[in-house]
Amino acid sequence: MNRKIFFFDIDGTIVGDSRKLRRANLDAILRLKEQGHLIFICTGRAPVSIDKYLWESGFTGVIASAGSFIYVGKEKIYENCIDKELLRQTLRLFEENDVYPTLETEEAVYQHTKSAAMFLQMEVSHLRNNLEMLRRFEDLRKTFVTVPLDQFDIDKVPVPKLSYMAKDPVKFENCLPFLKEHYHVVTFDRFKSRFAHGELIQKSCTKGDAVKFLCDYYDIPLTDSYGFGDSMNDYEMLEVCGHSYACTESPDALKAVSDGEFLPPDSDGMAKLLSQLSL
Repeated sequence: MNRKIFFFDIDGTIVGDSRKLRRANLDAILRLKEQGHLIFICTGRAPVSIDKYLWESGFTGVIASAGSFIYVGKEKIYENCIDKELLRQTLRLFEENDVYPTLETEEAVYQHTKSAAMFLQMEVSHLRNNLEMLRRFEDLRKTFVTVPLDQFDIDKVPVPKLSYMAKDPVKFENCLPFLKEHYHVVTFDRFKSRFAHGELIQKSCTKGDAVKFLCDYYDIPLTDSYGFGDSMNDYEMLEVCGHSYACTESPDALKAVSDGEFLPPDSDGMAKLLSQLSL
């Protein structure tokens, strides 16, 4: 049997509205490990935003911050953060255009006070239309995770990834030429509101790059890699993996690079798909 490697996004892929990794989905994933395969969480969440129970669920390792951190067990084997001068330029551009950043680092999430205020204006039931946004809303309540942006020291704290919110989408569009030159700009299309919101991922450091790194690390061909995701920050992962699957609620652009689909997590979608694949 050839050893294979599997990559699972969290929000909208293995964790749904219930905000828990359902037993059926976890058992199906762990059976892959019992068969000798490698199983990795591959998430846009910063390490500090990943719930303790997920770290301890039995995965081989974790890819965090959309590919900026890679852990095997508890050992960090890879880190890639944004160049400080580029980050300074980005934050200055945001300030000029009333775009409010959140800096997602390894130890804390630094959030602009106006961004936090915008979250608090939103109904949680509305946020459930996008689990990435709901997770950020939940992080606001965790003082050990989220701290004010004015406590951030750019010379001391590396930043692998940042997200943004803006009340005026037109002002945010003023930033796009610069942002697209330096980042993958991910927008949360499924969350319908008057705000502009999404995240910036390093061009040289996506979930797809993490897949390539680990396949090389373990000497596993990309043809023996499997990726599972639901949002556009999973695009590069699904594009790179030899076998890729998107949630039925994913954007059409993500489904277009996938080999198949799975039901949402709270419908035990992952368990059903892995059973169908007979892996």
